[in-house]
Amino acid sequence: TGGKGNGAHLYRRLLPGHNQVFARFYVKFDPDCAQIHALIDPLNPRFCAVSEPTKAPHKRLTLTLPALLKSRLLALLITGENKKTVYREARQFAEPIEALPIRALLHQHRVPVHIFRA
Repeated sequence: TGGKGNGAHLYRRLLPGHNQVFARFYVKFDPDCAQIHALIDPLNPRFCAVSEPTKAPHKRLTLTLPALLKSRLLALLITGENKKTVYREARQFAEPIEALPIRALLHQHRVPVHIFRA
Protein backbone atom coordinates (compact mmCIF):
# COMPACT_ATOMS: atom_id res chain seq x y z
CA THR A 1 0.00 0.00 0.00
CA GLY A 2 1.36 3.40 -0.90
CA GLY A 3 -0.29 5.19 2.02
CA LYS A 4 1.40 7.94 3.97
CA GLY A 5 3.14 7.13 7.21
CA ASN A 6 3.46 3.38 6.70
CA GLY A 7 6.94 3.22 5.16
CA ALA A 8 5.69 2.06 1.74
CA HIS A 9 7.79 4.70 0.02
CA LEU A 10 10.91 2.89 1.33
CA TYR A 11 10.09 -0.27 -0.64
CA ARG A 12 11.98 -0.85 -3.90
CA ARG A 13 11.95 -3.82 -6.23
CA LEU A 14 15.24 -5.49 -7.07
CA LEU A 15 16.57 -4.95 -10.55
CA PRO A 16 16.76 -7.97 -12.88
CA GLY A 17 19.80 -10.09 -12.08
CA HIS A 18 19.72 -9.28 -8.34
CA ASN A 19 18.11 -11.71 -5.94
CA GLN A 20 19.24 -10.52 -2.53
CA VAL A 21 19.94 -7.37 -0.61
CA PHE A 22 22.06 -6.92 2.49
CA ALA A 23 20.76 -4.19 4.74
CA ARG A 24 21.83 -2.91 8.11
CA PHE A 25 19.16 -1.42 10.31
CA TYR A 26 19.29 -0.20 13.85
CA VAL A 27 16.26 -1.52 15.68
CA LYS A 28 15.33 -0.43 19.15
CA PHE A 29 12.31 -1.91 20.88
CA ASP A 30 12.13 0.31 23.96
CA PRO A 31 9.73 -1.29 26.47
CA ASP A 32 8.80 2.16 27.80
CA CYS A 33 7.57 3.59 24.50
CA ALA A 34 3.82 3.86 23.99
CA GLN A 35 4.03 2.13 20.60
CA ILE A 36 5.71 -1.07 21.82
CA HIS A 37 2.58 -3.19 21.27
CA ALA A 38 2.39 -2.17 17.60
CA LEU A 39 6.15 -2.66 17.06
CA ILE A 40 6.13 -6.27 18.24
CA ASP A 41 2.62 -7.25 17.11
CA PRO A 42 3.11 -10.24 14.77
CA LEU A 43 0.02 -9.19 12.79
CA ASN A 44 1.11 -5.59 12.22
CA PRO A 45 1.02 -5.02 8.42
CA ARG A 46 3.49 -2.12 8.55
CA PHE A 47 7.15 -2.45 7.57
CA CYS A 48 8.32 0.27 9.95
CA ALA A 49 6.90 2.56 12.59
CA VAL A 50 7.82 5.62 14.59
CA SER A 51 8.50 5.02 18.26
CA GLU A 52 8.66 7.66 20.94
CA PRO A 53 10.95 6.38 23.70
CA THR A 54 10.49 7.97 27.09
CA LYS A 55 14.24 8.26 27.71
CA ALA A 56 15.31 9.73 24.35
CA PRO A 57 14.86 13.35 23.26
CA HIS A 58 13.65 12.37 19.78
CA LYS A 59 11.44 9.95 17.89
CA ARG A 60 12.94 6.88 16.24
CA LEU A 61 12.04 5.08 13.04
CA THR A 62 12.33 1.33 13.53
CA LEU A 63 11.38 -1.87 11.75
CA THR A 64 8.41 -3.82 13.06
CA LEU A 65 8.68 -7.42 14.20
CA PRO A 66 6.90 -8.76 11.09
CA ALA A 67 9.40 -6.92 8.86
CA LEU A 68 12.33 -8.36 10.80
CA LEU A 69 10.89 -11.85 10.54
CA LYS A 70 10.97 -11.61 6.75
CA SER A 71 14.78 -11.59 6.93
CA ARG A 72 16.95 -14.61 6.25
CA LEU A 73 19.15 -13.85 9.25
CA LEU A 74 19.07 -11.54 12.24
CA ALA A 75 22.30 -10.32 13.85
CA LEU A 76 22.11 -9.02 17.40
CA LEU A 77 25.04 -6.93 18.65
CA ILE A 78 25.38 -6.73 22.43
CA THR A 79 27.61 -4.00 23.84
CA GLY A 80 28.16 -3.15 27.49
CA GLU A 81 27.28 -4.80 30.77
CA ASN A 82 23.71 -3.45 30.92
CA LYS A 83 22.80 -4.96 27.55
CA LYS A 84 24.55 -8.20 28.47
CA THR A 85 22.36 -8.42 31.59
CA VAL A 86 19.21 -7.71 29.57
CA TYR A 87 20.20 -10.37 27.03
CA ARG A 88 20.71 -12.98 29.77
CA GLU A 89 17.31 -12.18 31.25
CA ALA A 90 15.61 -12.12 27.83
CA ARG A 91 16.90 -15.61 26.98
CA GLN A 92 14.54 -16.88 29.67
CA PHE A 93 11.06 -16.76 28.17
CA ALA A 94 8.51 -14.94 30.31
CA GLU A 95 5.34 -12.93 29.88
CA PRO A 96 4.67 -10.24 29.03
CA ILE A 97 6.96 -9.95 26.02
CA GLU A 98 6.57 -6.15 26.23
CA ALA A 99 8.64 -6.13 29.43
CA LEU A 100 11.71 -7.23 27.41
CA PRO A 101 10.71 -6.89 23.74
CA ILE A 102 13.94 -8.48 22.49
CA ARG A 103 12.33 -11.75 23.59
CA ALA A 104 10.11 -11.50 20.51
CA LEU A 105 13.22 -12.11 18.36
CA LEU A 106 15.04 -14.51 20.65
CA HIS A 107 12.09 -16.88 21.08
CA GLN A 108 10.85 -17.11 17.51
CA HIS A 109 11.72 -20.02 15.22
CA ARG A 110 11.36 -18.53 11.73
CA VAL A 111 14.67 -16.66 11.32
CA PRO A 112 18.08 -17.60 12.75
CA VAL A 113 19.46 -15.08 15.24
CA HIS A 114 23.24 -14.68 15.47
CA ILE A 115 24.57 -13.05 18.63
CA PHE A 116 27.68 -10.85 18.57
CA ARG A 117 29.32 -9.28 21.61
CA ALA A 118 31.57 -6.27 21.63
